[in-house]
Amino acid sequence: MTLVKESGKAEITQFDTATIAAKNFWRKLLAKPIGKSNLPLDYSLRHDQSNQTSAELQTADAPAEKSISAASFDIDVSLFESIQRLSKGGHFLIYTIVTTGVHLCLHRYNDSGSVVTGSPARSYHDVDFQNALPIVSEICSESSFKSLLLSTRAQLLESYKHQEYSWQQIVDDFGLPRSKGCPLFDVAVSYDALHSSLPDQIKNDITVNID
Repeated sequence: MTLVKESGKAEITQFDTATIAAKNFWRKLLAKPIGKSNLPLDYSLRHDQSNQTSAELQTADAPAEKSISAASFDIDVSLFESIQRLSKGGHFLIYTIVTTGVHLCLHRYNDSGSVVTGSPARSYHDVDFQNALPIVSEICSESSFKSLLLSTRAQLLESYKHQEYSWQQIVDDFGLPRSKGCPLFDVAVSYDALHSSLPDQIKNDITVNID
């Protein structure tokens, strides 16, 4: 709490300690530059085409590029059973395992040891509080899956503790441009049983959704 005097009046400004703690958490987490995932894309991205006409997307010699908004697939039964055994059916641990796996896959496509994906805010008591949280992993050749799993679990717990600090504020804190793409991450991972939805303004490239 600080005391501010202005025009002969004493005004008391009380700082929100939770907001300050959240700001410091995100500043520390994102202090190291993190690049794009560099995933090779099979389809053009719909949000990149929103301001283009059909003439711009198609030439006389080439057909218009395909675009896709959603695709679904089933995971292998044995893999599903392994995840169920490891997580004991807990939604949070299922999400932790899948997020760790996605981070390992993304690590193959970039040249950095830092990988980031997005997570929606965790849903509590059926309250649909929307936010987008960057989840970062530091991966090296010596990293074991168990160590990555534990570090991802710890970071998710801390991130959800500070999830009320909005993604827009994080962007502003770091002076990132608010372009048509998401400035915090290009790949997100969500789980219907655990999360609220991502904000509509988030235009990341790919979302892996577990339903």
